[in-house]
Amino acid sequence: MTTNEFLETLGDIFLSQEARQSTQKPFWKDFENLKYTLLQHLTLFFLIRWLQEHYGMEYAPQHVPFLLMGSANALIGLLGSTQCFDVIVIVELVMATMFAFLFRFFLFFPVIAAMMIQTSRRLEKILINPLEESGNREEEAPLTRRSARSHIKKRLESFRRRRQERVNETSSDNVE
Repeated sequence: MTTNEFLETLGDIFLSQEARQSTQKPFWKDFENLKYTLLQHLTLFFLIRWLQEHYGMEYAPQHVPFLLMGSANALIGLLGSTQCFDVIVIVELVMATMFAFLFRFFLFFPVIAAMMIQTSRRLEKILINPLEESGNREEEAPLTRRSARSHIKKRLESFRRRRQERVNETSSDNVE
């Protein structure tokens, strides 16, 4: 996959309607889970802040992923999140994991793991939907790991098929 294809795929993902789906409401709109959500984000905030002080982090290049991690946690806690932003947070957390390993900030690993679990749970609500888009209702039984994987594969195949159709449409428009 070339860089242009990779960037086009990312652009298609981020500009799609699915990317705008809300994965977490802002804390003031979600009264059912208000205490739980706010407690999670505040705990992570104080842990990240304490670890930054513990390691003496300032604005050096090796500290940037952890500053981004803290700001992403605050933004999600206050303003909510969308599928697109959650994908960005996952990439950011992978980058923070690499930096934590390279610069030996090992105390960040539990915090990064907690944030990855939070983000993957939010994405799981959107990506693993028991009802098909085509309207065929299957049994609403809890998904097993195997059926969840097959569902994700089907969603990826449909996304690739739609992307290929768009590419074919643009190439046919260019020929005319």
